[in-house]
Amino acid sequence: MSEITNQIWLGSYADAANEQFLGERQITHILSCAEELPLRIGFPYSSRLQGQKVTDVKAAADLLNTWVSEGIRVIVHCSDGFERSSSVIIEYLTVYKKWSYILAYEHLNLRRNIK
Repeated sequence: MSEITNQIWLGSYADAANEQFLGERQITHILSCAEELPLRIGFPYSSRLQGQKVTDVKAAADLLNTWVSEGIRVIVHCSDGFERSSSVIIEYLTVYKKWSYILAYEHLNLRRNIK
């Protein structure tokens, strides 16, 4: 799992299941971009965790922006945490934070090798 900003983490399906790690970082929301995978821990078993599955990149970036705007800490994941989830975070950074695509891509690549 990689910290992208102070509110956004990028990880894999397995990372989203690590409730201890999420708790230590005060992550309360999980954004799943994995259509083929069920929502993991916390659904509905943990009252601390909330989440949603969104497979459309723009809709996922919109939801991420809503949560971040509310001060919520989020892990964004797909199967391995490299493709779909990275695309959602790049979309969020370019649309809502007005970063250039290259800046957003390079930032993610420095935080989590997404090549």
